[in-house]
Formats: sequence, structure tokens, C-alpha cells
Amino acid sequence: MYASSATVLKNLGKGAANTILSMGGSCIPAWTASPSVTDLTIGGGCITLSAATDIDLLDNNASALSFDSTGKAGIIDIVTTNCSEGVTMSGTLGVTGVLTATGGLAGGAIDIGASTITTTGLISGGSLDIDNVLIDGTTIGHTCDTDLLTLGNATLLAKGTVTVGVCGTGHDVKFFGCEAGAYMLYDESEEQLEIRGAAADAATSTGKLLLSTALTNINACDVIGSINFQAPAEAGGTDAVAIAAGIRAVAQATFTCAVNATDLIFYTGHSEAAAERFRFTSQNEIGIAGANYGNDGQVLTSGGAGAAVAWEDGSGSDISVRVTNSAVQSICCGAWEAVEFDTERFDTDSMHCNSCNTTQLKAVTAGVYVISGTIGIAGNATGQRDVRIMLGGSTEIAHQSFTDLGSVNQNMNITTIWKFSACEYVTLEVYQDSTGALSTTRYPSSYPEFSMAKILG
Repeated sequence: MYASSATVLKNLGKGAANTILSMGGSCIPAWTASPSVTDLTIGGGCITLSAATDIDLLDNNASALSFDSTGKAGIIDIVTTNCSEGVTMSGTLGVTGVLTATGGLAGGAIDIGASTITTTGLISGGSLDIDNVLIDGTTIGHTCDTDLLTLGNATLLAKGTVTVGVCGTGHDVKFFGCEAGAYMLYDESEEQLEIRGAAADAATSTGKLLLSTALTNINACDVIGSINFQAPAEAGGTDAVAIAAGIRAVAQATFTCAVNATDLIFYTGHSEAAAERFRFTSQNEIGIAGANYGNDGQVLTSGGAGAAVAWEDGSGSDISVRVTNSAVQSICCGAWEAVEFDTERFDTDSMHCNSCNTTQLKAVTAGVYVISGTIGIAGNATGQRDVRIMLGGSTEIAHQSFTDLGSVNQNMNITTIWKFSACEYVTLEVYQDSTGALSTTRYPSSYPEFSMAKILG
């Protein structure tokens, strides 16, 4: 029963199957199979869709529904003012068309737990903004710089600094080579960088480090490659934080198709930034503290503790003297007598004087010398004959004795090696006790002779 007017009551017949009672446009109740609902507003609660429930929302043209925040432009406005969960689904939301949210998805995070968002198509329509991280096409960036990381053609390009780990917590970083077994590894547990060659058994199967330059016009003094050693965090500052040592390859001329002259130079610091100490040149020279290559015949010698090495005259150098006597000399009996020499066969360092101190050979240049003497003395069967080399006229540094003598002339030889300070001298002395004076003998090509030759610095 229903009131059709203020004074009239009417009855409504039983409706057909699957119809619903609704109010018509003239406010007359009627049974209808397709009710029309313009707005559906639910306040103070939530709509919960279970997995067993399918709800198809279509507009009058059987198209997908569009939702906005006002309910005016779209077909349906869902209001959940007092529902903190928003729209809660325990099943699956299936969208066969396009899901459009003109007002955005707002109100909190979208949490899918351990589930996966899967799409067979592309997520498109602009940039994906995740906490200021932008992913767009082949680039990954930030809102202030959109192409920090570029992926394309199997290449990874990082526009900014790449950091692995943090201070105190590191990680291994490994780059593989083309051949099996080859790689470069920074091993964080060993705190070292390793470059390993390929596993193949070949001459080239070794770790390789190449230092190169992009210069296209190499000139003299250009550095081709450099390895430096430094303690930049040293608290002492100044010299302590300067380059302490280094190895550099330095060009020695303008490079051409036929020229690549390069010196390998070693630097060390003592109380300053590292300076040049030693070099190997492109011409197989050895330089000391710069371009000091010494002279022909010199040898590299140590200066001892606290002193630098230096080029010194060696056995092949021309520091030597050889003298003889143009006349015989009478040697008295029972006393040592220095032999006189008045003729020089050669003298390269002013080591002898033919007119003053003729018995002496002087080491003008300090060093190690070999000293030799040869003297002949007239024959006599009585007594013995001795020869010796004296340093400074007072210190005997070599002695030779001869006994069981016959009546023939006696030739005596003596040789020793001695290290001299500058300007020290030696003499050759003879002794005989035949009861009378004996004369020296001469053989012009070989004796009497006295000689010195420098063999070491």
C-alpha cells in the first residue's frame, strides 16, 4: 500500500522475478529491473571486496568508470571520510581497461607487502618519482639532475661519483677481463688492488698496468706516466704531506714517427718534496741526482753511510804513474835505502817529480791503488836481500825477503793494494847485508821500476 496523494491510498502488485522496488520520477513506487543510481555515498565505513566477489562498474555506455575527488565529473564518487584504511581489498583488483585517477592516489602509501607488482606492458606517462629519484627512458637521476646514471648499448655511464661502501665497511670491487681468469680486484679484506692475468699458458698471461697520456704532441720534458707515494693525512703537515717518492717516465725530445726518447726517473724526498735521485736514460746511461752520467771509465761507488753515491775513477781510468832510473844506485850494507827514480814512463795525475822527492809516488787523488816495484841488485852469495813499500816514509805496507842467494844478479818484485787519502805517498826501499855496498842493476825495458794505478774511488 502507498499514498498516491494526500487522500488516496493505492496498492502495488507483486513484482516479477529479479526486479527491485524503486521510486519513479513522479514519486510513484514501481518494480524495475534496471534501477538508475547517480551518486553512491558511504560515510563512516569501508567497502570491503572479498576474493569471492566480482563487481563490474560500468557507465551507461559500458565503458570503464572514471573517479574524481568531487563526484561531479565522474560517474561515481566514493567517500570514505571516516575510514582510515581507504578502499580495502582482500582479493585482486583486475583492470581490463585503463585506471585513471585525475585527482591522484593520495592519503598515504600503497603497501603491497611481499607481493609483486607485475605488468606485461610499460609504466609510462612521464617520470617515476620515488623519493626524488627519477627513472626516465635510459636514465636514472634526481630532481636536481635527471641523468646521473645512463644505461644504453650495454654501457653504464655514471655522471657523478661512484662510492662503494662507507668508511670502515668496505666491499670487494671486481672487474672481469675478456680472457678466462683475467680480472682486476680491490680486495677489501686485504686492502689491496690486484690485477690478474689470464689463465691461458702464454707469455701474455700476466697482470698488466698501463699508464698513458692523451697528449697528441709530446715534447721534451712531458711526463708520459707517473707513480707517486704520499702520506696526505700526516699530522705534521708541510713536508710530511708532500709527495715523498715517485717514478716517472719523462720524454727527452719531441716525439715523431721515429723518435720516442724517454727517461725513467726515480724521485725521493728527504726534507722536501721528492726530487730526482736516479735515472735510466733512453740511451742506456745512468744519471745520479740529475743528468750526471760520469766519464768514460768511471765506476759508481758508495760514499758510505749518510753520503750519496758518486761516479769515481776506476781501474779503467787514466790515474796512474810508472817511473824508472836512468843510472845505477849504490846500496850500503846493513841499512834500508830508498830507491831513486829520475825518469817517468808516464804520469797522468802529477804523482811524481823527476827533480824533487824523486823517491816518492804520491796519490794526488784519494782512492784504492795497486802499487808495484821491481829492483835488480848485483850478485853476492853473502847475506840476504829485502825489499819493502813504505807509506809516508814511516809505515811499512808490504815486505818481501830473499835468501840463499848466489853470485848472479838478484831481481826482486813486490806488489800490494792500498787505500790512500789524498796526497799520501809511498817509497820503494831496498836492504842488503853482504858486508859491503852493492849497486842496483838496470834493464832498460823492465827495471828498476816503481808504479801506482788507481783501481777504485
